[in-house]
Amino acid sequence: MTAPAAVDYSSDTVYVGVPDRVVGSVMKAPRGTPLPDDATSAPNAAFVGCGYITEDGCTLADAQTWTDIKDWGGDTVRRIKSTSDVTIATTFLEVNPESAKAAFGEDNVEVTPGTASTATSMKIKINVNQPERASWIINMLDGERHLRIVVADGQVTERGDMQFTRTAAVVIPVTIAAAPDANGDTVVIYTDDGVNVTP
Repeated sequence: MTAPAAVDYSSDTVYVGVPDRVVGSVMKAPRGTPLPDDATSAPNAAFVGCGYITEDGCTLADAQTWTDIKDWGGDTVRRIKSTSDVTIATTFLEVNPESAKAAFGEDNVEVTPGTASTATSMKIKINVNQPERASWIINMLDGERHLRIVVADGQVTERGDMQFTRTAAVVIPVTIAAAPDANGDTVVIYTDDGVNVTP
């Protein structure tokens, strides 16, 4: 009988979800924009960052539904995964044009550039119009380690409560629902441990 392979342990593959502030953390582009296929390459120029994210970072959830197949005697002999609803929840810490457009929809945000005598202003409308489907990238950089989440087709389907108080920042909580891409994948996660292997 063959002994099981030994498990290698390495701290190089222990990742912490630190935002990549050089490239951008949560980024959005029109749906169909070419996507990166690794954890380190520069995103397409169409991807624009949404600014600061709150300290809770991002949460990826996969709500799965399984169907049991039972035999005549009532025993479960197989389980089939019938649905998989993947969402990413995050909270924009900035109320800027990009975060507002992502949360409320492009057509619901009007930006008036500043001039020598006026400040930059923004008008955000809340109505039944839904935010557009888009492509999303979430970039993380932990030392030399890279971690990237790619969503080819995602739409903000939930927007949490916005609180306006004198003791806390105004934030915009959102939930992005991911739809399958051409390969049937809703989300692709890429990692890079930053360690070059010596021949």
